[in-house]
Amino acid sequence: MCGCLSRAAFFFLPNLSGALSKYINEQQDEHTLSDVKVTYAGSEVSPKRMGGVGFLEFFMRKGAHFAMYALLGLFVDRAFRSFAKSHCFAWSFIFVFLYAISDEFHQFITGGCTPLYQDVMIDTAEGITGILMQILMKRRA
Repeated sequence: MCGCLSRAAFFFLPNLSGALSKYINEQQDEHTLSDVKVTYAGSEVSPKRMGGVGFLEFFMRKGAHFAMYALLGLFVDRAFRSFAKSHCFAWSFIFVFLYAISDEFHQFITGGCTPLYQDVMIDTAEGITGILMQILMKRRA
């Protein structure tokens, strides 16, 4: 279910920069955010390099990606806990890790995006966040 939702969300996001450019003043944002720089997978992510809209789009996409993998981790852990009594964290971790690998492999074979091992690590960490949220919610209940 979560995989379907994430794919559906990213299906509608390709024209995000077009939608953002209607509401954002490019020059003002580039000036306001001109000192902000982030290194991601060995490349600089900054308004100077990507433009203000591209810079904001990068973080919006990463935020959506974080939410989707956190939900994946949460729901997978919840599913494992419904029928298994031990090693749920490990099985959930393995599932999220393999899903992240399959996502990058999909990018490799379809093109359009660059598959990165850094994305696998980040996606797995996002999934672990969801798994830990599930564990904390379970303990409070």
